[in-house]
Amino acid sequence: MVPNGLQGTPEILADVTKVKGTSLIPNQQPTKVDILKRADCYQQYCLKFDDVAVLHSYPMYLHTLLLESDPDVISFVPRPYRLRVGRRDYVPACYVARTGGRDVIDISPHGEMAEALQRPLAAYFDWHDLTFSVVSEESLLEQETLALNWLPLIQVLVAARQLGLETTELECRLLHEIVAGSASEVGDLLQPGRREEQFLEEVALYRLIHQRRVAVDLSRAPLDFDTVVTPWHSLGASD
Repeated sequence: MVPNGLQGTPEILADVTKVKGTSLIPNQQPTKVDILKRADCYQQYCLKFDDVAVLHSYPMYLHTLLLESDPDVISFVPRPYRLRVGRRDYVPACYVARTGGRDVIDISPHGEMAEALQRPLAAYFDWHDLTFSVVSEESLLEQETLALNWLPLIQVLVAARQLGLETTELECRLLHEIVAGSASEVGDLLQPGRREEQFLEEVALYRLIHQRRVAVDLSRAPLDFDTVVTPWHSLGASD
């Protein structure tokens, strides 16, 4: 429905009223059991989403990992709404709260969507101060290496959160070493063969990376002992 008191052109109002929904509070929509069995579904514990993300395609899975790696993303909800557009049921791929705005995103081959669907959705979400866009599957597959290189960090950080591990003091110590220049590679902070006894240090380092307090480049190779670690500002927005 069009919010009370808002005005717009007849064309915009006509588009907005084509979309029906009960709520715009994002909440992951249930997935039917038969879809889980026959579709290419993935389930992922996340840091920026409080439940298990159920993702209906490999590009959606990559998108979720990329959202975790994006410092501007505050939180996200996969498959956040169930709407009715004309006679069609519709569930978008993701709701994203980021610094500076809120987005509703869909994912499709070549980023294409029928105008009869995209136009009403864009108008409807715009009424509610949400930006609607369609991301191409191909653009996500091009970032597959970056997304998958983030996966081990996310898995460790999720486990650390579930265990309630406290690493604030270690984070400060590691950050001081990195800023002071006494540590320039992961191997200066963590030693091979000592993962069990240095697990808290590993968690602390990963938290610094995830919070973008320090920077590493995961776009070409996974994190290892030779990965260069710098204060975030010295690498800028590179990933």
